[in-house]
Amino acid sequence: MTIDNEQLTIHNEGETVNLIHVDFDDDFDDSYYEQAAEQIYDNGGYNPEMLSTQKGSALINETFRVFNTAIDKGLGEEPDPAVSAALRENAFIFSGFKTHAELEQVSQMLTDEKGNIKPFNEFLNDIQSINKDYNHNYLRTEYNQALQAAQMAGKWADFEKNKDFINLQYRTANDERVRASHRILHGTTLPVDDPFWKQYTPPNGWGCRCTVVAVLKDDYPVQDSHGSIAKAESCFKTPKEKMFKENLAEKKRLFPSKHPYLPKSCNSCPLNNGKQLAGTDGKKDCNSKVCKVIKDFKEKVENTNSVTDKNRIAKERTTKAAEGVGIWRKSKENPRLRINNKADQTEIKENTRCALSVLKSFPEMELGIRPHIISKDGIKNPEFISGDYLGDRKGITGFNSVKDEIKKALKQGCQFVIIDLDEHHLTPKINDLKNDIKNKIADFESGILKAVYIVFNDNAVVITKDQFIKGKEIAGEKIRKILNRLL
Repeated sequence: MTIDNEQLTIHNEGETVNLIHVDFDDDFDDSYYEQAAEQIYDNGGYNPEMLSTQKGSALINETFRVFNTAIDKGLGEEPDPAVSAALRENAFIFSGFKTHAELEQVSQMLTDEKGNIKPFNEFLNDIQSINKDYNHNYLRTEYNQALQAAQMAGKWADFEKNKDFINLQYRTANDERVRASHRILHGTTLPVDDPFWKQYTPPNGWGCRCTVVAVLKDDYPVQDSHGSIAKAESCFKTPKEKMFKENLAEKKRLFPSKHPYLPKSCNSCPLNNGKQLAGTDGKKDCNSKVCKVIKDFKEKVENTNSVTDKNRIAKERTTKAAEGVGIWRKSKENPRLRINNKADQTEIKENTRCALSVLKSFPEMELGIRPHIISKDGIKNPEFISGDYLGDRKGITGFNSVKDEIKKALKQGCQFVIIDLDEHHLTPKINDLKNDIKNKIADFESGILKAVYIVFNDNAVVITKDQFIKGKEIAGEKIRKILNRLL
């Protein structure tokens, strides 16, 4: 007998199954909720397009972050990439529809009994209960569901690989907290591809701690399939219990497709294109407007992640290439500047001048001028390092190239860029600089771009993600104020 996966655990009779339990941190950042609610108040109501705005998407991402933590804990180290990707996709989609349901409820609190818009402080006070429910109480339950579902999904592929040698056995946590409807299934033993598992693979409800384990075929008698299904059906009668009648592990999902947040069907939706967004299978058409917003936002995130991966790979490549190259020494002008003796000698004068200007303006900062290396594909090594971040100086000759120079720096694997106006004696065009930097909002929000420094007249200012917290237009004004400090 050959077991195909060495990591498959075979369980014996009477053995206690230790389920992964991770306390919910309850660290949801309420500021994202309040900013989205403020946007609804300012707009006089809610519409699905708000999900794709900076404040709406930030709320989705904060929910998604919590579920990602559960997935990481549930799958453990070195998870199957296909399982991990599918679960994260399901978590993102669920986060989008959850946010939609939440904000719809927020919008219903805008007016009083007479239909008048409430004062903002009264509105903000009235919606705190929605935040407590959706982003703390419900989220705790959903986190535990995601954790248990991720554990089962991680095990299911191994079950299928080894189904010729094993059966599956239903196990409860075997304590006083186990529900009677779940306790009656304890010990149920059936083949991997038995129809029973299509409906009753745990988790079988909110807070379910049951699991399925692999047992050798010769170790346990197999129950009757029809009898086992009938027994389960006699116990799982409520709508909440019936909602979980599907094998989430086999489908690589965290949440049941009949969850109230989700649309009732994707079958006839024009956005389906052969792949259901929410994975539902009812008969009533879904809310295609909401689906479109979530679908577009999901694709935007995927594209951003692709860019993030390229940026990370470029950073790793250029960092590795520079390891052990040259000797570092402290600059005589400023000990917070270190210079490698293999630095680009054709630009060392300008790089040093520019670095000293930045360090003069930011007394807590340290900079290093790195060794000069050009990769096999012609990409130049970033010139600076500060902590764990790489950066490059761009001595622009005109203000129509700022956006392109930032883009080039990101391709080099940089996390910060120094726009040097002093090399070619340029006077800042505040509006042009503001617009080019403001339009990099996606790179700041995704974390690809950490900072843009502007050097003029031996001084420097910096633009970071902090300027974008309240949206693109407000960011523009904040950036303008920062740039005006150069004049």
